[in-house]
Amino acid sequence: MKYILIYDAEIINCIPSKTEKIDHNLSYCRGWDDYLGMGISVVGTWRNYDLLKMGKICLTIPKPLGIHEAFVNENNVQNQHLGNNLDSFNYLQKIIYRADKIVGFNSTAFDDKLCQANGIDITTNYDLLSEIRIATNQPAKYVYGLTRKGYALKDLSRANLTINKTSTGELAPVLWQKGKKQEVIDYCLNDVKILKELYFLFIKGELYDPTNGRKLPYKKGSLIKIEVDSLGQKIIALYLGAEKANPRHYSNYYFFPLEKLEVWKKLTNNL
Repeated sequence: MKYILIYDAEIINCIPSKTEKIDHNLSYCRGWDDYLGMGISVVGTWRNYDLLKMGKICLTIPKPLGIHEAFVNENNVQNQHLGNNLDSFNYLQKIIYRADKIVGFNSTAFDDKLCQANGIDITTNYDLLSEIRIATNQPAKYVYGLTRKGYALKDLSRANLTINKTSTGELAPVLWQKGKKQEVIDYCLNDVKILKELYFLFIKGELYDPTNGRKLPYKKGSLIKIEVDSLGQKIIALYLGAEKANPRHYSNYYFFPLEKLEVWKKLTNNL
């Protein structure tokens, strides 16, 4: 199985606004490019694996049901080596290095840069926002005049889930500085839960476009749901990289890569 890490990061210091006055009771970074000055308060994660230390050896063990975990900067440490010097982030760094797929939302534009500036070595290789933009015929990265509105995390969750965002990224550093750290942790983990659900819907071709209510199109790397009846079919499904669907909802179904649909048909034609 592929080891998947889904993550989101929150900041310590506020980003100054062009339209709102500075609150002198709060601390600020210099601007949107000052990733080190922003600092990291929380990194929220979901993953389908964990680490098990046995003597000097650290093993990676599958966790099919997944784990939600927050890595917290309790003492507001800000430096370029958090990944090495802070125990919680040091463990996070080890988890990152074991991931096959790192999933974020707009993380190539923000979260990756924030973490890297603060000493956490992470590079997203599956940015859900970029993938959704591609699926809706937009550039993967923001381009003025070409990138369309309506695909924020809150828009996607409203159109597809019963989970809603509980706050905003702009408010998170305000809450953190006012001592409401648990609210920020809960908010960050809730965003990760939303991102996880949206990610799995999208790769299974079951995510709805919040701007028009239509299902977003399949693309390479997506999964398709196939009913599997016989033992022979189950063996072939697993051989093709299939994942068993939730038995509570789809007792005889597997999800497997869309691009292997024709191979599936050929191999199961005589079964």
